[in-house]
Amino acid sequence: MRTALIGVGGLGQDETALAALLYETGLYASGEADSPYPLGEAIDDARTAIRMKQAMEK
Repeated sequence: MRTALIGVGGLGQDETALAALLYETGLYASGEADSPYPLGEAIDDARTAIRMKQAMEK
């Protein structure tokens, strides 16, 4: 995948990261690459986000 332009006239960092993840997920779905975001990491990230939210509510 070509690197997208960041900043004026291009994509922001979040949009660039999302586009790259979607592209890599497509490669994974077609069997051309490994998973771009392993399930274990996704679960750890979700747990961390939940705990941070709970801590802020206290």
